[in-house]
Amino acid sequence: MILKKASILIKHFSLLLFLILWISPYIDFSQSKINSQDVTIDHIPIAFSDLSKLKSILVDDLQFTLKEGTEHQGIKNCFIKFKDGTYLEFVSPIDTITRLGRLYSKKLEAEQLAYFIALKVTSKEHIISKLTLNSIPYTFETNRFWEIITFENQSLFFIKYLNSNWKENERFTNHPNGSIGLKTIWLSSKKSKNELSLLQKFGNDVNEQYELEIGNQSIHFHSVFDSLLVQEFQFGISIQVNSLNDLEKRVSENLLTKTSNDALLFTNKSLPFFIEFVE
Repeated sequence: MILKKASILIKHFSLLLFLILWISPYIDFSQSKINSQDVTIDHIPIAFSDLSKLKSILVDDLQFTLKEGTEHQGIKNCFIKFKDGTYLEFVSPIDTITRLGRLYSKKLEAEQLAYFIALKVTSKEHIISKLTLNSIPYTFETNRFWEIITFENQSLFFIKYLNSNWKENERFTNHPNGSIGLKTIWLSSKKSKNELSLLQKFGNDVNEQYELEIGNQSIHFHSVFDSLLVQEFQFGISIQVNSLNDLEKRVSENLLTKTSNDALLFTNKSLPFFIEFVE
């Protein structure tokens, strides 16, 4: 009797294994992952107590075109917008009562460098289904401009613009230094723990260099240069330019340092992050 039951179980298991092997080529197991078809790096909001010194560095020293923002929801802001649609947002809280003012005030109190990383999505439903599949809790918010998906204790969030055809005025995306877009985000091991953990919950694997490629962009985890870690830099941004030679002619040579991979590096004691310029 026992042998007969065991024989039946073996047959059932063999049939199940056969079915799994037979249908596996037709199943996309990558659906739990984030890939370049789903998301791109959109923008990076960075908080500062005082924007005046920052503006001087960005405009006078680095030759960026700055777009002024407005006072709203307890903050004031300004932007560096790029031709490829990516941008940097610099935020200063002006009160702790309204939602954004309270959010950025708490961020500045808790962290030496307060930032977020916004990943643009083509389909919020696709992302939400992945979050559900991976049992990841999230908060969904919407207004007349965008829909966002945020996570508790996370700097990463997803954003979907309701008007996908909107483009920034060219006078704000033309920069004297030739910048055209965000290329790479650099995070030290100290800063990247939460972000890396969230992306790994999606099933994403970083390569041996702790790099996650998102289309022609990338996020580097545990990857801030040793020379910069000594100076307490935990976060950095690579910006693509038309020509490094033209950039060197535009910016005072004592402000930029050439790196081993022929990029140009900018650091300043007044900024808690570094900027790498690449072609």
